[in-house]
Amino acid sequence: MLNGLREMMSNVMNFRRPRSDQELEAILHAAYGFALNNQNDQALAVCDWLIEAQETAISERRQRAAVLEYMGKLRDAISELEFVISAGSQEPADFHALGILHFNLGEMAQAEVAFTSALEFGRIARNKHYRNSSHLFRAEVRLRRADYKAALADAREL
Repeated sequence: MLNGLREMMSNVMNFRRPRSDQELEAILHAAYGFALNNQNDQALAVCDWLIEAQETAISERRQRAAVLEYMGKLRDAISELEFVISAGSQEPADFHALGILHFNLGEMAQAEVAFTSALEFGRIARNKHYRNSSHLFRAEVRLRRADYKAALADAREL
């Protein structure tokens, strides 16, 4: 496996750690590309290789969560995102993705907490990218939990 990983990394980045955000992005893109081509072992191997380095561990945990979600391993994807969040992430995207995973598993209480956090951190960071989606998902969660007044409040934010 290690020799195969080295060969694969040589093709991706000449088997060296990324030295810039662009190089890291290229490796992250390659990992997701492997997953899209059902080369799941290779995708996870790239993720694991990057996780070994402190400076890329958090970015790679995010990517690993995306790969695991694509593979249908939602619980494992949740674990990866929970690691990222426990490391101090305040990125609305992390909470939004976590909310979607919980939503897809029918875990509405956890989904609501995650979407609420995505909205709070988005407001603090003045990042509106996940605002509408978080309100929409949270409204759906609240409808399913029969909290109609709160669901309507979210819908009005759209």
